[in-house]
Amino acid sequence: MNRATILIVDDNEDIICFLTKDLGAIYNILPAMNGEAALEKLQTHSVQLIISDVMMPKMDGLEFCAKVKSSLEFSHIPVILLTAKNTLQSKIEGLKNGADAYIEKPFSPDHLEAQIFSLLQNRAKIKEHYAKLPLVQLASIAPTEADEIFLNKLQAVIEQHIADPALNVDNLATALNMSRPVFYLSEK
Repeated sequence: MNRATILIVDDNEDIICFLTKDLGAIYNILPAMNGEAALEKLQTHSVQLIISDVMMPKMDGLEFCAKVKSSLEFSHIPVILLTAKNTLQSKIEGLKNGADAYIEKPFSPDHLEAQIFSLLQNRAKIKEHYAKLPLVQLASIAPTEADEIFLNKLQAVIEQHIADPALNVDNLATALNMSRPVFYLSEK
């Protein structure tokens, strides 16, 4: 089984070194010194979980978490906020920004490891559950008859080519006799 990659975002090199040493035997560790650097790393690396400090220069952990959770590309990645801010209001603010967990410093490494394991296991179970489900009847969500016809054609093409690793947006557009830009417009 592949090792999960954890993005650790903290401006304190000692924390990054400690977490790398503690978690590095189980997970691949990708360090970033602030939210801006972390967003750049997300563009080029496959990350399964993020641990972020809240108080950092350039882009703090709350803003970073909000950007991750509002992005279709990254919103599925669990985020643990690890911070010295331990007021109830700080916890609420972290959770409102999309954090999956909020752990106060000083923290127990065992608690952090258990939280990581739990979040990764839950994501794996969700992925497995949806992988076992047949395609949802797309036409059932169509607001008009034209949408229903389009979605039925789309579903038929997807079902016919589901095992083809080359199936992509361009192939779907071609199969539906549409250009790529028109296909994207039809999704809206």
